[in-house]
Amino acid sequence: MKKILLGAAAVMLLFACTKMDDNYKGMLAPNGITYTGKADSLKVWPGRERIRLSWLRGTDPSIKDAVIYWNTGRDSLVVTVPAGRSTDSVFAMLPSLPENSYSFSVYTRDGSGHRSIKSDILGSSYGAIYESSLQPRVIKSSKMIGTDFCIYWYRSNDANNFNTRLRYTDNTGTVRSIDSPGDPDSVLLPNATKTSYATFRTMYRPGAFAIDTFYSRRDSLKIQ
Repeated sequence: MKKILLGAAAVMLLFACTKMDDNYKGMLAPNGITYTGKADSLKVWPGRERIRLSWLRGTDPSIKDAVIYWNTGRDSLVVTVPAGRSTDSVFAMLPSLPENSYSFSVYTRDGSGHRSIKSDILGSSYGAIYESSLQPRVIKSSKMIGTDFCIYWYRSNDANNFNTRLRYTDNTGTVRSIDSPGDPDSVLLPNATKTSYATFRTMYRPGAFAIDTFYSRRDSLKIQ
């Protein structure tokens, strides 16, 4: 009976060890070199002459920090990776990046000199060149409706345009600000003062994950 129990225990131990090895498969190379878990689900968040990177912390508890390289390795940044859940996100802000496209390589590291295989991603920072290309919404027509002024837009069909902000003076002399989010076909300025001017500019984000807002030139329209 003891032999049977010992045999069963050995099988269970072997199964447990095999399962554990599967969990850490890819961290140990055939030559015996240990690698930390790589930066998974790497993502770029573009901004105004800056870029934020993010990735999932992962299941490897030995990871202490990560090093990010760009400009073919001439520039780098070390980021602390705090302990947490495997689904927690790690964020790294890379400031002072002139408007350009960049290639980033990320390595995670433990406290014993081991590092992961690299994770690569491409990203762009934006600035004055991009902003100078942005146009305000185009006016199709306008008219007074009672004491209100209605502006009709041509559709922009630009997913990066997320708002147009208008400023005007109402009939009490108060300067008011109105937002026209998205790509609607019209916007109403309540109690607008005739013969005064409404000014507006359109706001853009270069992609769904952009962290900064960019603006078109300011345009104007006479209220009449």
